[in-house]
Amino acid sequence: MPSNKKFKIKQTATTISCNTKSGLKNQIKSHQRDVRSMMKWFSEQIEQRGLIHDWTKDKFFNTMWEGFEEHRKIKDGAKWKKWCKLHIKKERHHFTEDDTYLEQQTDLVDLIEWVCDTCCAGMARNGTYTYRKISSKTLQLIVKNTVDKILKEVEIIKKDR
Repeated sequence: MPSNKKFKIKQTATTISCNTKSGLKNQIKSHQRDVRSMMKWFSEQIEQRGLIHDWTKDKFFNTMWEGFEEHRKIKDGAKWKKWCKLHIKKERHHFTEDDTYLEQQTDLVDLIEWVCDTCCAGMARNGTYTYRKISSKTLQLIVKNTVDKILKEVEIIKKDR
């Protein structure tokens, strides 16, 4: 049965144990193709995320508008808080430095979306960017989740003996 895995990585000898110049060259080329393929897949994940950025603002526009209308009259009113909570909870790129909204599956795609979002929002609002802290614990989780996501897509093709 064929595998549905995105990456079929050929098992090769390590560069240290390679016996020939041409063998080493082939292993390097194979590795470069594998990395290029994985990075292309990852960049496509980022591009797809950009296409659906802030989807809750489209799907729940009326809820957002009601909250926005209320917020202009009463700062942090109930409708505004309800909208903000919904938006932040459903959009994985909205996590806070205290990890309040951090999802267990948050990954580098979410982090890149967060960086782009905060840069664009800050610059559009007032022409400045306010740096936000991310805890080491959060960054470690994001890296682990990203690695786990990638490894689920890898199949090792055993080398011929």
